[in-house]
Amino acid sequence: MSSVRLRTAREDDYPTVASSLERWWDDRPVMMMLPQLFFRHFAATSLVAEQQDHLVGFLVGFPSPAVPAEAHTHFIGVDPALRVQGVGAQMYLAFFDIARTNGCDAVTALTSVGNVASQNFHLRMGFTALPAPDGGQVWPDWDGPGQHRVRFRRAIRPV
Repeated sequence: MSSVRLRTAREDDYPTVASSLERWWDDRPVMMMLPQLFFRHFAATSLVAEQQDHLVGFLVGFPSPAVPAEAHTHFIGVDPALRVQGVGAQMYLAFFDIARTNGCDAVTALTSVGNVASQNFHLRMGFTALPAPDGGQVWPDWDGPGQHRVRFRRAIRPV
């Protein structure tokens, strides 16, 4: 297996990422969560992982314009054939550097309540689940009615 190479995302990566989305998510309807505008407006702080010039992962993230000390990862995906091989961790570590360079001292993320694998991944990456208003971990209706989420935060040392 050849090594995975990371690079900054480009708007023209969107069709390749879009064609992988539902296949990588077992045909769950996730396309609406990642419109092309993210690859236009946040490409400079987002990443693409390639192996032998084939897409094997991506991370869409950006410094928060409303909370300058935070960066947020909107969407991260890894080819199922390469999961648990460090691709996601490699992208996150690179994104932490991007966030630090942009003056951030924390990174936030969220995942659906049912995506336990993603929740565990974030915990392994050093994130902490943020307590919801009721003291639990589920933030009801965070992404709209019925769209409950688990929110995470990880401190990073600023540059």
